[in-house]
Amino acid sequence: MDEGSLPGAFRSPPANYGPAPLLVFNDEHEGEAGEARITRVLEGHERVGYGGVFLHPRPGLMTEYLSSRWFELMRHAVEECLRLGLVPYLYDENSYPSGFAGGHVPARVPEARSRYVGAVFGEGSDGVPEDRLSLHSWDGERPGRVVEDGEIEQDWVAFVMRSMQPLAWHGDTVYPSLLDPRTAKAFLETTYEAYRRELGGLWDGIPAVFTDEPHLPAERHGPWSPGLHVTPYLLGQFRQRKGYDLRPSLASVFYDVGEYRRVRFDLYDLMHELWVENWALPMEGWCEERGVVLTGHYLEHDWPCPYATPGHVHMLAHMHWPGTDMLETFLLKGHDFHDIQNFHPSQDGREPHGLMYMRQVHSVANQLGKERVIDESWGAGGNDSRPEDWSRIGRWLVVHGVNLLVPHLSFMTIRGTRKSDHPQTFSDHSPAYEHLRPLNDELGRLCWVSNRGRIGQRILVLDPLTTGYCLSRKADCIPERDVGSSHNAGTPPGEEQFTRAIASVLDLQRDFGELAQDLSDAQADFDLGDEYVMEEFGRTDGADLVVGEQRYGLVVWPPRMTNLRGATAEMLGEYLAAGGLLYGVRPEEITVDGRTSDLPAQWERRFDDNCRWFPDREALVAAVLGRVPARLKFDSPPDTGLAHMRRVKDDSELFVVVNSSSELLDSGFEIETTRDRLYELDSSTGDCYSLETNKEAGHLRSRLRLEARAATVLWATDGEAPAEDRPPEVHDRHGQTELELESVERVGPNVLVVDHCELRIGGEVRESEHVYAANEAMWTAHGMETNGWMATIQYRDQILARNETMPPGSGGSVRYRFTISEDLDPEGIRLAIETPELWETKVNGRSVDLTRGERWLDDHTRATEVGALLVPGENVVELDGRPFDVRREIDGIYLLGDFSCTASDPGFSLAPPQPLSLGSWRQQYHPFYDREVAYTFSLPDGDIRGVLSLDDGDWHGSFLIVEQNGRVVTRLWEPPYEVIVEGDGPLTLRVVGLPKNLLGPWHDPNRPRGRAWIPMWHGPGIPTSPQPGESYDLLDLGLFRPPRWTPTV
Repeated sequence: MDEGSLPGAFRSPPANYGPAPLLVFNDEHEGEAGEARITRVLEGHERVGYGGVFLHPRPGLMTEYLSSRWFELMRHAVEECLRLGLVPYLYDENSYPSGFAGGHVPARVPEARSRYVGAVFGEGSDGVPEDRLSLHSWDGERPGRVVEDGEIEQDWVAFVMRSMQPLAWHGDTVYPSLLDPRTAKAFLETTYEAYRRELGGLWDGIPAVFTDEPHLPAERHGPWSPGLHVTPYLLGQFRQRKGYDLRPSLASVFYDVGEYRRVRFDLYDLMHELWVENWALPMEGWCEERGVVLTGHYLEHDWPCPYATPGHVHMLAHMHWPGTDMLETFLLKGHDFHDIQNFHPSQDGREPHGLMYMRQVHSVANQLGKERVIDESWGAGGNDSRPEDWSRIGRWLVVHGVNLLVPHLSFMTIRGTRKSDHPQTFSDHSPAYEHLRPLNDELGRLCWVSNRGRIGQRILVLDPLTTGYCLSRKADCIPERDVGSSHNAGTPPGEEQFTRAIASVLDLQRDFGELAQDLSDAQADFDLGDEYVMEEFGRTDGADLVVGEQRYGLVVWPPRMTNLRGATAEMLGEYLAAGGLLYGVRPEEITVDGRTSDLPAQWERRFDDNCRWFPDREALVAAVLGRVPARLKFDSPPDTGLAHMRRVKDDSELFVVVNSSSELLDSGFEIETTRDRLYELDSSTGDCYSLETNKEAGHLRSRLRLEARAATVLWATDGEAPAEDRPPEVHDRHGQTELELESVERVGPNVLVVDHCELRIGGEVRESEHVYAANEAMWTAHGMETNGWMATIQYRDQILARNETMPPGSGGSVRYRFTISEDLDPEGIRLAIETPELWETKVNGRSVDLTRGERWLDDHTRATEVGALLVPGENVVELDGRPFDVRREIDGIYLLGDFSCTASDPGFSLAPPQPLSLGSWRQQYHPFYDREVAYTFSLPDGDIRGVLSLDDGDWHGSFLIVEQNGRVVTRLWEPPYEVIVEGDGPLTLRVVGLPKNLLGPWHDPNRPRGRAWIPMWHGPGIPTSPQPGESYDLLDLGLFRPPRWTPTV
């Protein structure tokens, strides 16, 4: 390494290390929504610091997927990326899970459809399924012996095979079985070969293709379905490879009866084997032969539950850039609920299960020399999520192995029900969008530096996946008689359902996560050892166990691990015989390949000095650190949440340090190194600072101050590098005063959202209801099975083609009502609606042409002045749409202007404007306003240099922009909210809002934060009747207290 160049490269790393969002194609991409919109979006992304985009089809896409027009759009997007210096990546599915090619694979190989085995219960001889795979007596709690037809007298349970049914999420087709060898072939031909052919010479500019959550569903997506993915092909392969018929033993898969550990191990081990053979290897091989990287992720959250994902880590070994996703944005702040990602209730600063599966993918990358590790980041984080959330989680992801962040999502449009598709959105619909550059720059620096050189880990922790095979009791997924089990890729099950579904492995899942968290908190350098990866890439070498490029001198047996694969047992035996060390918590009993074994006792007799057992996790972690001391030690670290990654490049060592805790780190530390000098690289600015050090034998000692949730990089080197002066710290706050407020200015118009309407259809006038309920009623009345484009994709043009079947008199009208107070002058008020070209619009009975209105918020939303048509009291906006058109969706309407919104019933009414001051925008009659408000303060006389500061509770929004004399001094988005200001003239603080208040959801009684799933807008438990304004779920945004000023010399 040219050490002098490292600080410069760190400050401005290559663009391909910047975050690369999923750019969502979810529109009818014609006219202004076609090439022109693509160009504008990509130019914006380059401007705000993104490094590339993944071109991602998604629900709402009306342009036919994989059509000639689709590839015109893709060619344009790739060309524009290359022009702008962005990296164009592909995404291999129309939404997810990957494998069905937007319906083309099921159409080509319908016989490869997913099927499942489920349990059917009954009494007596009536209703016994003739096509059953097996039939058992039933004692009310569990199955008994296998019975024949003539023996049926009392209760019974039968195991039957059924086909997965078509889903709107699959374009009304059936997802194929990824165990079937025909599926990958058809998928590669319909999708990968098509992209390569249609892109032509542009293909060489595509570095990677993202595959998203391919898995083995049953009735529905994920592991929670009552049934289990089993096909005739799997049954045949089971008999051939395992040597017995699975059908009589299906009861042991569902219940703890018979030799259930053996049967479950055999089944899930075979499912994994077939999945690798028939999916992972063909996908990897195709990409290698054609010079493109395979990346993406599987359903890692469910680990070690094998129902939908039997062994994802080994599958990642056959990706060139393995990855994960990390959904939602409440992470690392402490929570008392069990999340859909299987994040157990946790204290601030830690997410043990998330850390564990991050270390799984990081370990594969370390072991097999993978260049990049990706993460689909912040998805479904909610319109209330903030840049401080994205920074906090992003830094944590990087220190645990990620070096390419993929923000989820960046919408082309938010028309109609697309607003509910797992926001937030990193696009120009968000008020934060234009201010993202410093955040993206920091994350790019961290991704770049965390990919320098290589990692050398010394500890291997065995991954107890196959213990999960043996424990997983599928009957836990069967719902109670009065509880439904409906869910899909866009609508996860409730907490009770998903925790019950994997109850048999929750203790193992929790304890293994806690072990990973404890080792990370202790700064141990460790990888996780997947048994399949160890078999394929591992070996013993003297007293070391080698997996790929990593060499381990200590192997750890985690608590609750009770099964080994035979190949692992053999390898560990060789390792111990050669003098290797095994530390662990001894299981009371163990199985090998699901069969009872006395292996620990054998090891103890043969290798007593090398095989050491400890009473619990705490003692085990202490022993591990006693044997392999951390290379980086802090004198006074926080209790949890401090982590580091060490990279070695030539003659330098880099330590990425992240403090995910809520505590300031101000501590001495010691690094094990032979280097002479130590520098700190500030990830937020790119600056390089020299650290004062004391050199001892094999160590450097220094001191580090690191804010809560922050990151930095320690660089140990022998060479001298140019370094900046560290900004001065202000300790004396005795002269601190509050600044005087001069003025407050709202940057955009106030907004009223009307989200309830009356639907008139076929002579029926429905009572006023939420717009999505009205939309569903409209679509249902015309024979459509979905609520608009909500959670829906189309195969070919199957939805658009329905327009040809609609008679001229079809369709209907909707009326929106709102009230204006007697003393409000409505002059200048504008009406904004979506897709005005699809509606005839009237305001109080008078026609209005909104098609020529100006763009507001979205390309499909147009605003036109209607003040002259408004009256005191009730006003009615009527939208008439005939004939029925699938491009048309019923959604809210917007009033824009200078007014106040006062809570009424229902919703809000318009009243005369009130001046804004300090305090909540919502409480100052701006409940839906989400843009910016500028607060100007005068400085004390004579002060030309000082520190401006606020506390965390002094404001709420996305960014806090400090300006002086028309110049941006800084953008703040996380504590500490402090900035040194030099020069005279007043200071302006612009608070940038959050889209939650404008875009919802508003009516979920649980008032979720940091989470956003489709049913939070319209689903079970969400009221559909008009709600009073006081009950809307709205945030307090704004500046609540004046900033403080501390003069400095």
